[in-house]
Amino acid sequence: MGGKLIVPPIVQAQNVIYENAVVVQPSDDLQTKYDWLKSADRDAAMGALSATNRRTLILAPGTHTITSALDFDTDYVDVSSISGNPTDTILTGVLVPHNITQTCDVMSMSNFKMDSTYNSTTNNWNFIINSASGSNSGSVYTNLIVWHQNPFRFGTSRFPVLNSCDEAGLWINCRSTTYGWRPAKDQDFSPTMWNCVSGDSSFGGDQQNDTTGTGIIGGTFYNCVGGDDSFGGCAAFGMDCSSDSRFYNCVAGNNSYAMGKEFAGQAFNCIGGSDSFAGYGTGTDYGVMSGLLVGCICSADSVGSGHTSCSNTGTMRNCNVTAMDSPIMLGSGAVIEHCRIEQVSTGIDAIAITDDTVVPRIFNSTIKVLAAGTGVPVNAGAAQNAYVAHCRMNNRDNDADGLGANVTNLCSNGSFNVVENDI
Repeated sequence: MGGKLIVPPIVQAQNVIYENAVVVQPSDDLQTKYDWLKSADRDAAMGALSATNRRTLILAPGTHTITSALDFDTDYVDVSSISGNPTDTILTGVLVPHNITQTCDVMSMSNFKMDSTYNSTTNNWNFIINSASGSNSGSVYTNLIVWHQNPFRFGTSRFPVLNSCDEAGLWINCRSTTYGWRPAKDQDFSPTMWNCVSGDSSFGGDQQNDTTGTGIIGGTFYNCVGGDDSFGGCAAFGMDCSSDSRFYNCVAGNNSYAMGKEFAGQAFNCIGGSDSFAGYGTGTDYGVMSGLLVGCICSADSVGSGHTSCSNTGTMRNCNVTAMDSPIMLGSGAVIEHCRIEQVSTGIDAIAITDDTVVPRIFNSTIKVLAAGTGVPVNAGAAQNAYVAHCRMNNRDNDADGLGANVTNLCSNGSFNVVENDI
């Protein structure tokens, strides 16, 4: 008895058991079939549920309408479709406050679509994850579409998937709409996600519009794509990306990657828009970039810029920061190597050194300010030391060595910097 059996698409019969599985037709009541399958009454025929002896609710193609809230509450009972195609097997409903809840700790879901068409003024969360252990670390989601046809956040929230517990599951090749994968206030968002796609305000967010939220992003994300306000971002403030967070080849829009918070993680070959990678949020939500960025791209008010109280104490290598309108506030221990940093506002510096307790290092980089203005590539408001070598800078007629009067270059003998009027 053990394990799941892949059922061929031609299976149409109702209540046909294939080893530890039951096929559910669109006309069946999902909760009834699920309750029947999970019951200990099945143990004699199927064996007791365990990590090595699971059961599977198999969804036949078609639209399965949820008329009462569906709760997946039992470990090792999985849900999948027959066809393997999530577009032809749909679970849909318009229930308040949710259509589907997962309260168990260990399950897998694969190859179907969860859809909500709800469009009224009461909260509606299509799929809520609230596992009993509070971490959901044992669950796997593959090739799912988690959809909300009318996503909304302000006042009323209508989300495709809401994480009401700390999220540490595994998601592979899944898709969602705007506001996908948003944690509730104080919940950590630390899944492992491969090739997942969502819209704006996704993959973590702003702790339900509450600046007192304590949740962090600590997950690992491979090849994931979000819109504006994603990966710990928001229109005003986001979530800290902890030192455990990793981002590989991810794409987001403006206000992303710990906007107004601390980015202490690592990102490789990732793209953000403006106000990203710990850019300035609003009010006292000052961004702190203390992590590692390699091969990343972003623009204005990012990487510890946008406000004089922001800071960048991290490491940036092979990064491109464009269209800047405020300086990067470079602090103790910061490292910039093989980067291009371009300031486009008149009279604004590209980099402002704020703390040389551990002397910042700027090597092999192109640092550009708006030509013919008063901006300086590397400047400081008070006396600061820096190591600046093998850099290409501009606006020579304004500052001959590209460094402000308050900056002492500890590489002054043989720094090999090149300063031109324009580059």
